[in-house]
Amino acid sequence: MAIMISLERNRVVDGVLLFDDRQVLGIGDLCRYKVIVDKSLLKEQGIDVNELFVRVKNEESPLLRPIYLTGPYACYVDVRPHHYDEDKKFDSNETIQFTSDLRPNEHFKAKLHLNENSRMENGFYSWIVDVISQVSVSALPKVEYRLRIGTTKAATKHVTETSELKGFKVEKLDTQSLWNLPPKYPEKPVHLVILTHGIFSNIGCDMLYMKDKIEQKCFAMDEKINPNVVLRGCMENVGKSARGVRYLGTRVGQYVIAEIEKLNESYKVDKISFIGHSLGGLVQAMAIHYIAVKRPDLFDPNTGVKPINFIAFASPFLGVVGDFPRYVSLALDVGALGITGRDLTLRHTPIISRNGLGGSRGPSRLHKLILEALPQKPALEVLQRLIHRTVYANVLHDGIVPLRTAALLYLDWNSLSKVHQIRKQKSLAMKKNPTDADLVLKPPVSHPSSSSDDTHSIAYPVDATTVFNESSEIAESEEDELVEDGEGYRPESNKKSGSSSELEQSEEPNVVDNSQKRKTTTGEIPVESMDKKAALQWLIPQAISQGKKYSKYMRTQTVDVTSESSESDTGLNGTLHVNQEEKKFIPPPAASTVMAAISVITSPVPTQKYIKDPSLRTDAIIHDKVYHPDELPPAHYMNRPFIKKVIYPNESNNRHQERIARAWQETMTWRKVLVDLKPDSHNNICVRRRFTNLFGNVVVHNMVETHFGIQACEKYAAL
Repeated sequence: MAIMISLERNRVVDGVLLFDDRQVLGIGDLCRYKVIVDKSLLKEQGIDVNELFVRVKNEESPLLRPIYLTGPYACYVDVRPHHYDEDKKFDSNETIQFTSDLRPNEHFKAKLHLNENSRMENGFYSWIVDVISQVSVSALPKVEYRLRIGTTKAATKHVTETSELKGFKVEKLDTQSLWNLPPKYPEKPVHLVILTHGIFSNIGCDMLYMKDKIEQKCFAMDEKINPNVVLRGCMENVGKSARGVRYLGTRVGQYVIAEIEKLNESYKVDKISFIGHSLGGLVQAMAIHYIAVKRPDLFDPNTGVKPINFIAFASPFLGVVGDFPRYVSLALDVGALGITGRDLTLRHTPIISRNGLGGSRGPSRLHKLILEALPQKPALEVLQRLIHRTVYANVLHDGIVPLRTAALLYLDWNSLSKVHQIRKQKSLAMKKNPTDADLVLKPPVSHPSSSSDDTHSIAYPVDATTVFNESSEIAESEEDELVEDGEGYRPESNKKSGSSSELEQSEEPNVVDNSQKRKTTTGEIPVESMDKKAALQWLIPQAISQGKKYSKYMRTQTVDVTSESSESDTGLNGTLHVNQEEKKFIPPPAASTVMAAISVITSPVPTQKYIKDPSLRTDAIIHDKVYHPDELPPAHYMNRPFIKKVIYPNESNNRHQERIARAWQETMTWRKVLVDLKPDSHNNICVRRRFTNLFGNVVVHNMVETHFGIQACEKYAAL
């Protein structure tokens, strides 16, 4: 009797340990815990609480904290109540709890509040707890953690034995379980969606948010139009990023073939989509090429699967040789990233076998660059049959995969410049007088996609070809205030704050005080009427620098085929008239590779207000347009005089990039969506971690709505 009383007294003082779990995570591994509580049943057993406590501890040695090259030995953890949704306002004072970097021998504490935020329709309470490995480079390191849930903080720390109580349940899903979910309607045809990761990345963790959002959207649809999606990803390339595009794509292609055959044993796969991030865009293109060569029956127009979507997020279709600093390109050339690095710098790698490569035969085939071979037959025929071909690209901050290579080189640079000018005018108007901001003109709207074939475009809103997000209009004027007031994002440290501020200031290098303009002697248009002296100060340096500064935009400006006379905005070949003062062409600021790498570590994290209220988010889609083959300007580097090939050192690279870009676009329409995200935009664009990279939610939301939304799925159901 004394022992029983003592145990009961300890139970009251220390609380009850309800759950205790130890796991070891490798690269690409995670565990998802769904906690479900029936408060009435707990109360019947003497447990009357309004909150539970969670403690997650990284069990690794603290000596491993500084090791990043083979690690990092850390975890990402977040806790979400049942009613939290990133796309809806979370009107509550409750904190959304997460940590981006749970390092060795550190612990993370959270509370599970039994309130309306976590209350399900059946009266139970529910939360999701994700524990995600941050190991990113090598497949060898492992991270051990321990997760405990109790009725008190003391219980999660000191109590050793777990009490099994009715009314408390934890459902645990590991990586394989989450990535092998069955279709919602087993008897209906299945739409297989293949996700592909990039360099130093993985499917299990880094593409999880995108997978969750597609499933959330599709599972809630009416059965008549429900696409019955099944999301899968090849996990066999983890830790093998340096093996080359051909190697990685071949393995993904083999995985897709095996997965289709496996699913066909229980279901019927009749549609397929491909979604890739960064290098994953090239890898999935190589996978399509491999399947088209090895198993052409899978894409047979009559009996095979129907290709639906090809979507790429910040993918280097043209390589990176023209955008990286010379020292970075040189490092890639000599093998810093293995064969993949040479592929991306457009260096020839020995192709001793044509296995998995189609197209022309003979010795010339073996000398073709792998990036040039991807959009060739027979893969080209499959790509042309796709319903949607979409690329998402960062306008700013992405020094890893810059804008030109991610957007397939050719863009309507004039429209981008006008959007930038109007955003700048709006910003200045907001600073002077908030009421004057409404007087600023909206960006010009063109409608090149309105007459496009339904088989190649989504029915966009009237002004969707050049989107100007209203919330982004005041972004540039309010960004500093958001940092101070905590409404946009907050830095993790003073160092991060400085880096973030510095990057933001670089977004608008052309916004200068009038006093500064007067002091400037070169390169600026004078404010007052231009006298002879001022004209010489401006014209002479412009004449020297303008040609080089704008030449790459002149060559790749698309032709306005909707206008009767496009010469007012473009030249005869679709080039820009940048020397006219009224045009005031402003090219996008060049992204820094070094700053992009630093921002991975020093980037800001969202504040609670940002996480809870979508209306406060200033990240925006600034350009959304369907480009047609007849908008391409004439090829610039075709049949150039031999002397120019000798004089210009980058002639060969530019010629290769132009040829690759035209091969992708001469016979196909492409939807190009350009976005403006916070620093670390390369990871943000795919929301690599749910809350750390939430700045990219606008991109994922756009992708899901336009490719897996109701309107798109109605189209798929009619196929």
